[in-house]
Amino acid sequence: MGGEYDLYVDTNDNWSLSTASGDWFHFTGETSGTGSGWVHFAFDTNNSVNAREVKVLVTYGHDLDPVEITVHQPGRTMSPNCEGIFFFAKGGGNTVTVNADGEYELEKLSGDWFTLTDNGDNTFTVTAQENVSGTVLEGAVRLTLVGLTEGSLVIEIPVVQTTREQGFTRTGYEEDRDLNLVTSSGLSITVVSFSEDANWSGANYHVGIGGEGYGDDENWNNK
Repeated sequence: MGGEYDLYVDTNDNWSLSTASGDWFHFTGETSGTGSGWVHFAFDTNNSVNAREVKVLVTYGHDLDPVEITVHQPGRTMSPNCEGIFFFAKGGGNTVTVNADGEYELEKLSGDWFTLTDNGDNTFTVTAQENVSGTVLEGAVRLTLVGLTEGSLVIEIPVVQTTREQGFTRTGYEEDRDLNLVTSSGLSITVVSFSEDANWSGANYHVGIGGEGYGDDENWNNK
């Protein structure tokens, strides 16, 4: 994003400011003076994915060494809070937050078995019904940062829903008191290396949990 910045020059000498490049960078006040004072400059919005910088040289009137100041402006960014969206056979809904410094487009890239809803607050929700197909379902959601004058930023997020009969091994989860499987669910899950994630938030994955007949075995040690 663009903006303004103020810089204080502390000296009892004459001084002047100059820059060799950067048409996106502008002095908005005095570029020379005597004694201490404030220097004002502004910078345009960077509509590129690439960072940019400009060198500002502060030169003094006598034998003082000049000072070079680097002004750095990052490129535009966009990042969802997950790398993939996963559903068990029962289906459910997952909401993803998108951190972006501007507008982006959201679209379903593939997969007619799930619905995609733009919530209008930098979040979107993916909803899946129960998978009765007997096969693993796959699809994808695509995010595209718009308004760029240089470069591109496109992120594809895979969406997967498993079958009722598939088994899983999940590492690094602690006791999950909301997922107490009994054998009648038809779904087998192996949990190893218990740690601190009691809510199955996982490592960069949204996990939608499905299944039926969850019982009272909160420690997952039944059967």
